[in-house]
Amino acid sequence: MTFIQKKVVEYFQLNTNYKSAKGWIYGGKCPWCNNSDKFGVKLNQTTAQYKNQISYNCFHGSCQQRGSEFKLLNHIGLGHLLKHGEFIGEKEKIKNTLFAEDEESSSIEVEEVSLPLGFRRVLSDPYLEGRGFEPWQFQYYIIGRTKWYAPLKDYVLFSITEDGKHKGYIGRSTWSREQMDDYNASIKLFNATCDKENRKREHVKFNNEGGVDFGKLLFGFDEVTENTEEVILVEGVTDKANVDKLLRLDKSDKLKCLCTFGKKISESQIRKLKTKGISKVILMYDPDAIDESKKYSIELELWDIRVKVGYLPDKDPGDLNREELTTVLSQTQTPNQFASSKMQKRKLGK
Repeated sequence: MTFIQKKVVEYFQLNTNYKSAKGWIYGGKCPWCNNSDKFGVKLNQTTAQYKNQISYNCFHGSCQQRGSEFKLLNHIGLGHLLKHGEFIGEKEKIKNTLFAEDEESSSIEVEEVSLPLGFRRVLSDPYLEGRGFEPWQFQYYIIGRTKWYAPLKDYVLFSITEDGKHKGYIGRSTWSREQMDDYNASIKLFNATCDKENRKREHVKFNNEGGVDFGKLLFGFDEVTENTEEVILVEGVTDKANVDKLLRLDKSDKLKCLCTFGKKISESQIRKLKTKGISKVILMYDPDAIDESKKYSIELELWDIRVKVGYLPDKDPGDLNREELTTVLSQTQTPNQFASSKMQKRKLGK
């Protein structure tokens, strides 16, 4: 069974032991008309000349939807599976064709960088304490400020380390949304009346100086040990900090939380997880990242990583309390279950 065939069987919960004389497997619900009696899937024998891995046909009334995997997978939200396009025997190791396998391992390495001029580590900070940071977290992370480097003087800075070396830093603005909006409105007016070379930059929520490729970094990577069995992946630094605090992950070796710097996961980040022996991941992105959660949960599976998806209906991980986080973690879904459930909710307009 190919990887695509396996995912289709899982999605429709088909029993492959029961086939019609012509090879059709029934029992799934048609994603177009929702009828479960007359929708069939056929698992094709793929060859170099014949590359359709499945066929589908709905024999119900006026529906009559039929075709190969391209239309079906796109319709049910699994279109990204078409990227790999390989034909894999059941006993063969799954080949990862979403990413190039022959790249040098050095491609995941990031050069050491210097922290900003005047960087001074802090063991307390009014802004972060106001966001719920606890004293131990200032020891656990490398957090600092600078008064000497003007573009970052209104930012709290987090160093990103690997093997104890500084590989980058991320600056989180301490301004309120109202302050940023007012300032940026005035800057837009100023910039509209002056030459290009004299224009000023708007104030941004995150300021990451130095041209570092964050797609090759994971915040918290040094916290992963040889005893770590599973990691939670979140989008942002403050998301990670809140999960760490609520679960007290500083006291746990088996479970750690890492930040991917946005709702995406790169090949380099996956390779780094593999170098640490990570085989289980809980993907817990923000509520607006449904499509990304579908996509990257499947891509992680292609790297032989067992994935569970934690869905947050109305809050970012950084805003959850302990009870809410516990609920999310108790209701995780497989990538297939997640894609299926979100597809149904979209149909119902939820």
